[in-house]
Amino acid sequence: MKVVGIAGTAKNTGKTTALTALLAEAEHRNIVLGLTSIGYDGEFRDNITGLPKPRIHCQTGIYVAVAERCLTAGTCRVEVLERTPVQTPLGGIVIGVVTEPGLLVVAGPNKTRELRLVLAGLRRHGCELVFVDGALNRISPMVETNGIILATGAARSPHLDNLAREAGVFDRLLSRQAEQAGWQGDKIIISDGSNCMRLSTGSLLSAGQIDEIAAAFSPATKYVYIPGAADNAVLRRLVQTLDKALKGVDFVFPNVINLIVGGEPPAVQATIEAIESRGGRILFQHRVPLLAVTVNPFYPAYRRESNRYRPAAVDPDELHAKVSGAVSVPVVDVKREGAGTLFAALSRRLL
Repeated sequence: MKVVGIAGTAKNTGKTTALTALLAEAEHRNIVLGLTSIGYDGEFRDNITGLPKPRIHCQTGIYVAVAERCLTAGTCRVEVLERTPVQTPLGGIVIGVVTEPGLLVVAGPNKTRELRLVLAGLRRHGCELVFVDGALNRISPMVETNGIILATGAARSPHLDNLAREAGVFDRLLSRQAEQAGWQGDKIIISDGSNCMRLSTGSLLSAGQIDEIAAAFSPATKYVYIPGAADNAVLRRLVQTLDKALKGVDFVFPNVINLIVGGEPPAVQATIEAIESRGGRILFQHRVPLLAVTVNPFYPAYRRESNRYRPAAVDPDELHAKVSGAVSVPVVDVKREGAGTLFAALSRRLL
């Protein structure tokens, strides 16, 4: 079973459009599909702008893992196959199969361990390809995927140079190779290669640990293993505190997502560069590659005189060209190029 995450950089960047198109394309190819979410999606109108949103349409035979109250909020019919122990504000997560096609509201697990459990259930039911709906601001559970499609567009920023720059940084972060696999545990570890010191304060890098880590450093220090998320501002302060002592030191993280959740991608990239400029390295045990980027020229423009939003758009050709020039993966405008183009790019890189 392959698992693909679809993460939007903001509301209205085309994530749902890309997801619905991929579901339809995969169904045409007779692939046994699964669908879940690490948030909430599928509502009729955007709850901020009031503009219509694309709905998630599910065909017969798609397996879904959603909160139980979602089953009555859409128009498709789902036969419940099993109930999981995962609980959400919208009820327990159930795994079912669509028996009559229609629209589905999708809300699923929002923790990594919960997504892992749900994916195991979808695997038991024979799914070959599972899509995980998500967003950049709740990307943590995406470590359970085999790769990510990033949905971006003018709704994130109508300033295309800034938009392309951010996509490029995200691409560089996710393209970093996995180089280190030997460390494990739920505590921060500082090691000289032979002896290890485990901090008592847990897996997350927080401000209170900077002095403790700095005190544990010696000229022989070779590794700092951080198993949890790292707040980028804190990591930056640690870099400034240790400064020249970082030469020859490897910072080891389970995956790059643990850094991305700690700050905006450009700020995270700047911190990595600050470590490397001092002779240190950032290593990851597990890689979650970027598979493709989808772009959407639409954005909701606010009209002050009416206190409402109206549909607007940037030039689609310029948007496509700017983002394509900034990333190393395929860039697809799904509405203009079709789902087949995106699925082909996905197949080449993953399936």
